[in-house]
Amino acid sequence: MQFSINRRILRVVMMLIVTAATTQTGLNAAFAQAGKKELIKVNGKSITQEDLERIYKFRNVSRELQPKVRAEFLDILIDSELMQQFLKSQKVTVSPDELAKQVQMVKGLLPKNAAGEVDLKGIGFSEQILREELSLPLKWRNYVMKTVTEEEIQEYFETHKVQFDGTEVRASQIFLVVESMQDPQQVTAALSKLAGIQKEILGGLKFADAAKKYSDSPTGARGGDVGWFLYEGKVSPQLAKTAFSLKPGEMSQPFTGVKGVHLCLVTDRKEGQLGLEDARTIVMQALSNELWTRKIKSLRAAAKIE
Repeated sequence: MQFSINRRILRVVMMLIVTAATTQTGLNAAFAQAGKKELIKVNGKSITQEDLERIYKFRNVSRELQPKVRAEFLDILIDSELMQQFLKSQKVTVSPDELAKQVQMVKGLLPKNAAGEVDLKGIGFSEQILREELSLPLKWRNYVMKTVTEEEIQEYFETHKVQFDGTEVRASQIFLVVESMQDPQQVTAALSKLAGIQKEILGGLKFADAAKKYSDSPTGARGGDVGWFLYEGKVSPQLAKTAFSLKPGEMSQPFTGVKGVHLCLVTDRKEGQLGLEDARTIVMQALSNELWTRKIKSLRAAAKIE
């Protein structure tokens, strides 16, 4: 069984490293202030303030915003450490040549100093940290290749077929912006307003007219029509998941998205004809992502996190 490395994970790792390099002003000072202060122990392994400062710098998070995202970013560091420990316990390795190739690829994207060398220390890295960051998606790919059977891949494809077989849906939406999705009162109020709009539609108001009247999306001007779309790529995951669960002519209940709340009406559908072999690469990457999420959940349940 062969499939490519999870390129989404690898792209994120590379992007973060390059971002740190291109925005390195003041980074050394931040690290000097942070020092090696221990924040968390994950099964005895320390996560330090320096690690947290590095990820802040990766994401270009301002000092003012850092307290609000601190818990989220610590979770990211914990998950990464748990997975590194798990893959080590499973004796999962990566080819030295493949890892060296990825290291050189990243270094080739980084700025050089006056001597023409990459200054890893200047962006808060060491050679070891760089190799660890880049090795994680490679090791995970190898673990999945070793443990997932062909029967499991086939079952996953059949269970999630509409995501991979080329099925397309045409839908319309009514979208209401919510200023802060973290505020339960705002979300509840928006869902309540959308439920009222839905009641008007069920009472005889045309969906297209309701979209023109109420929707905050640019699609409102054309009656809410989003057009044709596959499961992934064009619309948000929340909208796609809802639309693909409906038949033509069916309307959803109000649901939450990333920046607001939605009401969806499916207007047409074209069934796909692709088989597993046509879509194997994206099937494997989707399966890999799902397995990662499951594994992290189980590792957290069994971990000693202090």
